[in-house]
Amino acid sequence: MRADTLIFVYGTLRHGGSHHRLMEGAELLGGWTSGPHYDLLDMGAYPALVPGSGTVAGEVYRIEQGMLPALDVYEGCPGDYRREHVRTPYGEAWVYLWDRPAPAVPVVMGGDWLRYLTRRG
Repeated sequence: MRADTLIFVYGTLRHGGSHHRLMEGAELLGGWTSGPHYDLLDMGAYPALVPGSGTVAGEVYRIEQGMLPALDVYEGCPGDYRREHVRTPYGEAWVYLWDRPAPAVPVVMGGDWLRYLTRRG
């Protein structure tokens, strides 16, 4: 029997993101924008999700539970990130939150990493 879980991705793992290939085999359930509980920080090559007052755009996927260890390694979890649950219209989903002091870097205005990258250049 296959054990599935949901994950909300907001940066490089999204469709069109630089590391989306790591989501191979995952089922896209749909796009979703969080409530006003988070901000995205521009860490250069990737974003960091932190508690805040903005909204964050991303995608919710159904993945095999067995994919989580590889995603944890990619995300630096534990260490740089921690995994928490977030409520989505598709059910409770894992999300990676930055687990270090927030650095002095730009906030991703609008909360959409891929759209921000096209404007950042």
